[in-house]
Amino acid sequence: MIFDFKSNLNDSNSAIVIGVTEDFKENKNFEELDALFNGKLEAAVEAGIIQTKLNKVESSSAVLQTSLRKVYTVGLGNSKDLTELKLQEALGTVFQTLKKDKVEDACIHIDSFSTEESFLKAIGLMGEISLYSQVNYKKDVEPYELTILFNKEIDESKVLEGKLAGEAINFSRDLSETPPNLLYPETFVELIEKEFSNKENVKISVKDDKTLKEEGYGLIHSVGDGSERKPRLVTIEYKNSNKAPVALVGKGITYDSGGYSLKPRTGMVSMKYDMSGAANVLGMLKNTCRSKERSQRCRGTSTC
Repeated sequence: MIFDFKSNLNDSNSAIVIGVTEDFKENKNFEELDALFNGKLEAAVEAGIIQTKLNKVESSSAVLQTSLRKVYTVGLGNSKDLTELKLQEALGTVFQTLKKDKVEDACIHIDSFSTEESFLKAIGLMGEISLYSQVNYKKDVEPYELTILFNKEIDESKVLEGKLAGEAINFSRDLSETPPNLLYPETFVELIEKEFSNKENVKISVKDDKTLKEEGYGLIHSVGDGSERKPRLVTIEYKNSNKAPVALVGKGITYDSGGYSLKPRTGMVSMKYDMSGAANVLGMLKNTCRSKERSQRCRGTSTC
């Protein structure tokens, strides 16, 4: 997803995205929203043209500065019950609708959703994970890119913080989706070294099949001994403070062949997900490294 922090609601022809609560008339910018619908917002809700039920998306139109604009409204339910998680779900639902309709750019009416800064982070996060496409090796797949604008000036750093987290999650998902004939112990190690070896405060150590056997890692060695793809044990250390360490252990078996003769044919496909634990650990490390790098670049600047 692309974020345009310079353009706004008035100087583009983008679609408009609005959140509508059940008690929308109590929203502090009700009059502004009502004006977009020529004073007919309440009538549109009563007619069912606009829904207020949580995650219910409807599309309509509005005239803004003599231009007819597409409007997407998403229901938020009762504002008193609106949590950060529900806001994330609503954003994800409307983003997926925009993708389905092949909308190229859309402007979010910020205050119609929330005035909390955490909402800005949710935009960046959900913009990445809700539009995620699985690793696809077909040549005829058309990529989708959505540009998001904002109706007012915002704290860009919060949006970008969420975007980094979303990209890290998608990194983990890509690893889990990669087929085991491409992602196996040796290539998994190569990917880890390529991704993290040049990161500040990161140290990577790898034990190969021979070392595992010599040092008494009998279980790991035995599990991988029946395959031509010999096992590896990877340890990644990230040191950036004097606080007590946190240990994350992720299972990284790239294909679970255990009980092979007992599994049904359809059960074979999902065995590549046995390394999802390790993928999640790497995703968390990726987000930690990138967030640190970004904070260092941003020192002394207003935006980055």
